[in-house]
Amino acid sequence: MLQIDMARDYLRRARVLVVCGDEVTENMKDDIAIAERLHITATTLDGILTVKGQGRDKSKSHRSKMKTLLKILAWPVTLALTIVTALCAAILSCAASIFALAGSLLTLLALALLLSGSPHNAAIVAVIAFLVSPLGIPMLVVRLLGGLQDLNLSLKDTIYG
Repeated sequence: MLQIDMARDYLRRARVLVVCGDEVTENMKDDIAIAERLHITATTLDGILTVKGQGRDKSKSHRSKMKTLLKILAWPVTLALTIVTALCAAILSCAASIFALAGSLLTLLALALLLSGSPHNAAIVAVIAFLVSPLGIPMLVVRLLGGLQDLNLSLKDTIYG
């Protein structure tokens, strides 16, 4: 009797009841009825294997073929996105130091123009210095590159699971 009470206690804590075996005994029927009363999902091991894709039905073979075709067609797209993203990241990495140097030089030039009495020209050069600095156009490119990378990863995740 103690074993039955322990089994019922475990059943009350469970979220899913998996029924294994070819024939259903009276104890199994009782457990299924208790699970039903407690709103616990009851399934068989075959049902779990089907959901996990191990016991596929033959009627789903068309769907499987279409999914395989989609994977084959999407492969060049994901490969191209991966290569473009890697190349852009490499180019941006090399160009970052050049942009930082140009931004610094233009900032010094804007400061010199401001001190020489030409505030209009100093403001123009300062705006250009900001655009060339790592916080200007390079940051915009980094955001676009991140979006491209997110698109590539979400495409891979959607298609290849």
